[in-house]
Amino acid sequence: MKLSCLFRLFLLIPGSLFINKVSEVEINVPYYSYENKLDEYTCDHQFHYQDPPYGRILDFTIDLKKFEGLEYGKIYIPFIRHYNDGNINYKMKIVNDSETTIVGEGVNKPTDYNYHGEFSIGFNLPLNKLGMKSEVIFETWQDGAINRDFISFYLTTPNFIYPTEQYALIYSYVVFEDDILHNYEERFEFINLPKELYIKNYFKMYSDYLYLKYGVYNNNQKFQQAFLLFIDEPGYLKKSFNEYSQFPDYYGMNLDYFDSTPIEGVMRLFYQKALYLDLETLMMSTNKNDFKNYVAVRDLFFPINKFDEYRYFPMRLYIKNAGRSSTDIVYDFLVIFGDEHIQETLDVSRGNPIKEFTPYMEEVII
Repeated sequence: MKLSCLFRLFLLIPGSLFINKVSEVEINVPYYSYENKLDEYTCDHQFHYQDPPYGRILDFTIDLKKFEGLEYGKIYIPFIRHYNDGNINYKMKIVNDSETTIVGEGVNKPTDYNYHGEFSIGFNLPLNKLGMKSEVIFETWQDGAINRDFISFYLTTPNFIYPTEQYALIYSYVVFEDDILHNYEERFEFINLPKELYIKNYFKMYSDYLYLKYGVYNNNQKFQQAFLLFIDEPGYLKKSFNEYSQFPDYYGMNLDYFDSTPIEGVMRLFYQKALYLDLETLMMSTNKNDFKNYVAVRDLFFPINKFDEYRYFPMRLYIKNAGRSSTDIVYDFLVIFGDEHIQETLDVSRGNPIKEFTPYMEEVII
């Protein structure tokens, strides 16, 4: 199977953030760094399996794409004996860190009614026990054996995954052929989005933070939709954004993206629809008539005089139907603002706040 799996990362000069057509913005890939960097991407991870003396595993394929939305997936491991003596024991288990789940186990005897030298072992794989990178181990051994022969591979739940690092890995496709295991990987790396994103000035979250570095099995199956979501407990941002029934208490926006035309393997996520920013309060709205003095923006601004309420701001990047298995990626991170405030970037005028926002805001100078 021939796959194109490599990508490169290049830097371009940043473009303007405040122009009418987003398509005219030059793609800017910010500096990319985090502690646990991944190895260079290779989609096909190959492992050679050595047959035990009493038999061998025959060719098989596991495709989690067909189990989307299900609780269990039926998979089969075919096996053939080399001779008729003795029982062959088998077990399949899922290992997640220190937690082990037994999927199934049993014994094949030469006297079994279905024994003809070759037999197939079926397992009901509990998909809710699979995480982002769960190791699945299939073991075989004969009665009285001290050591066990095994083959292992990684699988990812075809439902929701919640990455704890600055990347998401998806393993949905396994092919075992001629004693070589092909364990196919897809990945999404969140450029400039560590789990705790520190921004020096309490002012706005810049759109330049939203970049994905990706490696996928099929370039036409990256993902279906992307959303930038947040919890707004103080309540000053709700006017500009929609609620999402998928995640109660979350507000946010649908994101568009630039694919990797000039930059292979990197895409920029952005909010296409302009929002309107009040220059007196830094409140945002989808309706420009709410304000007397406003500018059109695509960044996420925070209201003045509300630093204490928004200093720690939980956010969520939601990637829907990612990769060939249509897995949903839920990447949570925390925006932390420093104590410094922007004073000259926008002209914040004196005067009374817009009447509609009077219950929420009082006019101050940044």
